[in-house]
Amino acid sequence: MVASTLTVSVDASSDAAFRLLPIQTLAVTTTDNDLAGFTVSQTDDSTIVSEAGDQDSFSVQLSAAPLTDVLLRVESDDTSEVGLSTTSLLFTTANWSQPQTVTVSGIDDDLVDGVVASTLTVSVDASSDAAFRLLPIQTLAVTTTDDDASGFFVTQSTMTVDESGSFETFTVVLTAEPTADVVLNVVSADVEEALVDHPTLTFNPTNWNVAQTVTVTGVDESIDDGDQATVVSVSVNGEFSDDVFDLLAEQTVNVTTTDDDAAGFAVSNSAVTVDETGSLQTFTVVLSSEPISEVVLDIVSADVSEVSVDRTTLTFTPANWNVNQTITVTGVNDAIDDGDQATMVTVSVIDPLSDVVFGPLAEQTVNVTTRDDDVAGIGLSQSDDLTVVGETHSSDAVEFALTSQPLGDVVIAIAVDLVDEVSFAPSTLTFTPDDWDVSQEVTFTGKSDLIDDGDQTISATASIQSAGADENYAALTALQWNVTNTDRPLFELNVIVEDSILRVYESASGDLISEKLVAANTATEVVTGQRDDIIVVSPLQDGVTTTVKTAAGNDRVSFRPPDMGQFDGGDGIDTAVIQGDGSTLDLSKSETQLQNVERIDLRSTGTQTLVATIENLKLVWGDEAILFVLADQGDVLKLGHGWTISQPAFDGEVLWHRLVSESFTLTLSNDHFWTNPLNPNDVDRSGDVTAGDALKVINRLSEPGGGTLEVSETDFPPPNYLDTSGDGEVTALDALRVINYLSDNGSSGEGEFVSSATLFVRDPAVNSDREPQVYPSAINEFGIEPLTTKRNIDATKTHVQPMELVQVNDQERGESSKATEATTLEFLDQVYADWRR
Repeated sequence: MVASTLTVSVDASSDAAFRLLPIQTLAVTTTDNDLAGFTVSQTDDSTIVSEAGDQDSFSVQLSAAPLTDVLLRVESDDTSEVGLSTTSLLFTTANWSQPQTVTVSGIDDDLVDGVVASTLTVSVDASSDAAFRLLPIQTLAVTTTDDDASGFFVTQSTMTVDESGSFETFTVVLTAEPTADVVLNVVSADVEEALVDHPTLTFNPTNWNVAQTVTVTGVDESIDDGDQATVVSVSVNGEFSDDVFDLLAEQTVNVTTTDDDAAGFAVSNSAVTVDETGSLQTFTVVLSSEPISEVVLDIVSADVSEVSVDRTTLTFTPANWNVNQTITVTGVNDAIDDGDQATMVTVSVIDPLSDVVFGPLAEQTVNVTTRDDDVAGIGLSQSDDLTVVGETHSSDAVEFALTSQPLGDVVIAIAVDLVDEVSFAPSTLTFTPDDWDVSQEVTFTGKSDLIDDGDQTISATASIQSAGADENYAALTALQWNVTNTDRPLFELNVIVEDSILRVYESASGDLISEKLVAANTATEVVTGQRDDIIVVSPLQDGVTTTVKTAAGNDRVSFRPPDMGQFDGGDGIDTAVIQGDGSTLDLSKSETQLQNVERIDLRSTGTQTLVATIENLKLVWGDEAILFVLADQGDVLKLGHGWTISQPAFDGEVLWHRLVSESFTLTLSNDHFWTNPLNPNDVDRSGDVTAGDALKVINRLSEPGGGTLEVSETDFPPPNYLDTSGDGEVTALDALRVINYLSDNGSSGEGEFVSSATLFVRDPAVNSDREPQVYPSAINEFGIEPLTTKRNIDATKTHVQPMELVQVNDQERGESSKATEATTLEFLDQVYADWRR
């Protein structure tokens, strides 16, 4: 029961009269039929919330009015799961009956904790109405539905790296907070293509939402495998991870590794040079990428006759693909002059035996130049490096071979520039590709000639006559070498025609020097030169005439004029010797001609006659020249008119008479030093025969020893030609010959007539007392009045036998006397002549 007092009082707003009325009280006892308490009401008899934001509510209401405020406390046993809109409810006496609502919210967390049941408690705060303080706590079950799911997130699903070492990254983070560690395995499916820097990632409740970075790096390998796809997987390691995460599916990142390898092989040299001597060069081969299986390379020389390789295949495996393998290239010797040859050595993949990636590779080549050591040419071999033959018909052999193998038959022609010097056989040589290096012999034989030309050097050549398709041999210039034909000294040649063959023999040995066929009644020719030839032209037969031509040298040709058609002496001092007693060389006729001849020799046995005019003689040796003529006592010179005799010349022991006609001089040696060759009676060389010529003879006889004629350089030239008889002495006979010449011709050379002359003679050799014995002789215009009616000259031509004496005057004594006996006439004093027209 509750005792209460009721008061009744007047409100201040009341009538003022009543305002001061006292309050009146009334004690009231109330018997209580209420119990203190509160009720909690749930919607649908449950409270369900979620982390996704779903809310629920419940209401609390006091079941009785409190006397004082009642403060209710609302609490959750898991504030991480449930949130309350208020944690206290205040009920007053005014609102105690009004329900108060509490909104319950799910607390969003990151844990994957599933549906979490939590309890809400509603309790009376100790400060509340005492009636309510001891009320029991009421509980309310709250269910929080989880909105978190276990998982992890990978930022990239694809990426690209390359074998150069480039990298890309991706990050991983959990999608919900674990309750324990979550260990993720990060695995590259092919660590030879892609590497990850973290093989595991560990997340815990602290760092679960912090992204962790994984770096993926391309791995360089040597295989040409193209762009490779590698899966990098991220998966939960269930053994070490929050169970909630254990069943999560792995996630992958598809990594493409761009390949930087290409199937191929490298050859170290693209060109090498070897030579035919067998020199070698090398090159190396290596693969440029690693094969999956073997790679077999084929090594082929395009021309094994020029280049050989020491290995025909190379095998590379995944183990040795990057190890250089060496090929040795060797020059191959041949015998052909084919020039420097280019040979291709190819390196190619043998497809069926090799990794398929390498099969399509193009072949590679090494250009090999083989330097040729062969030269097309003609090889020549000589004895002692010389080819020497002789005019004695001696021979020498020369061997020939080719210096390189020809492509076809090669024909060599042998030739010489002086075919008159040598002969040779054979004239052609044929070499084939089979016997090109087998020596063939050509024999050279010296030819004799009539020329003293010394050892002759003949230019011989071996030239290509034909070479087929071999251009190198076809283009060869002729091989030249010298052949020496040693001269044969010939001292005297004999030219004769026998059986219609003109033969030239060496007189001393009788060796036949040359011969040639001649026809009857024709002219033939013998040519000599460059030596001092002595040639004898024997009497020929069948009317054959011979022309002899000599060149340099002092040549001497002996012939009988009918047999010699022409003698051309050429250079040098050449002599034409006239043979045959009674032979006449008549240069005025065309049968015999002399040219370039400096000497005409008439001194052969017997009498030879030279008939020529000045013009004829000029043709022999030319105008303005000096022609020498040699004669002896029996020879006859008929040289025509127009000559003058100049002072003789003396050369050693030889006296030369000089016959001059303008610019032409004929120099004559005839063994008659003191006799005029043109007219013996022309003593003083005046060209006229006068009594003065006889006087000069007499005057010489008057000198002591005047009858003796000697020739010396100190006693020369003689002033006069005193020996008119040509007997080598001066005697009275020489004067008488002049007188008799004048008597016979009746005139001098100038046509003057002799009137008279008296001859005084003395002979000191007869009288020991040297008294002169004078024998007179007179000449007058009618002729000679000799000592006798006829001249009587003894066989020695040194004595005159007078038969009748005449008066003479002895001028030396100044008296006249008569000869009383025959006396040898040795000296004449003078001839006195009176001249008249």
